[in-house]
Amino acid sequence: MEPRATGAHPGLSDHAGNLSSDPLQGLSEIVQNSEDLGASEVRVLTRERDLLVAHDGAPVRLPDVVALAMPWLSSKADEAESTGRFGIGLMTLQSPSPQLEVHSGHYRVRIGDPYVSVAEPLVVPDWFADDAWTVLRIPLAPGALDAESVDGWLAAWTSGALLFLDHVSDVTHLDTQGGVRLRLALSREPGPGFEAEVGGGPAEVGTHLARAATGTRWLVCRTTVPRSCPQSLVWPATPGTHSRGVAEMPE
Repeated sequence: MEPRATGAHPGLSDHAGNLSSDPLQGLSEIVQNSEDLGASEVRVLTRERDLLVAHDGAPVRLPDVVALAMPWLSSKADEAESTGRFGIGLMTLQSPSPQLEVHSGHYRVRIGDPYVSVAEPLVVPDWFADDAWTVLRIPLAPGALDAESVDGWLAAWTSGALLFLDHVSDVTHLDTQGGVRLRLALSREPGPGFEAEVGGGPAEVGTHLARAATGTRWLVCRTTVPRSCPQSLVWPATPGTHSRGVAEMPE
């Protein structure tokens, strides 16, 4: 018998899958979760039978698997710098597929509804990911998703989506031969810091200049504020700290 365990309550996973009407919203959540794991690069490959997303961040641990399987809980709930949305974001990918596989190191996990089981071994091209990378696989029904749709989604997302990330600087959609279909990339140059009043108190603000491959530039200012600040400034309003940022295009 195939090893398996029950996952989230079906009603909860249904709700998570309906958080966004955008069927590819989960891609942004994968990028954010890759950031939390210290990844610098994320690669996407759209094939007829699956969508693959790989990153070079830290490998998956058992708490990460549990967080993925139970969409209303997260191993990152107490980490102020985590930008992912508490493990539920990836479940928006239930729109194009009822299953998600995670392949990382010794872990081969298939998350379905309502079971968590061992996934079949996955072989990917060397140019896409090596053994040190984490690969997420979203199985697809024929015609459920094409590469042009992924291109369109990434183009609308733009390199500006990477502005408030510290690690991920490159998101590349590859074709089935390893060629680049579309690439979002940012370079970051550290700038001088300054003090400012944020949320009613003093704060140290760090800056950097971000530049996209298109030549677009942004001045990014970031700081950390208490989560007890007014809810209009910080969400959620719980004890601890929260990272906040502003970006503007220099003249």
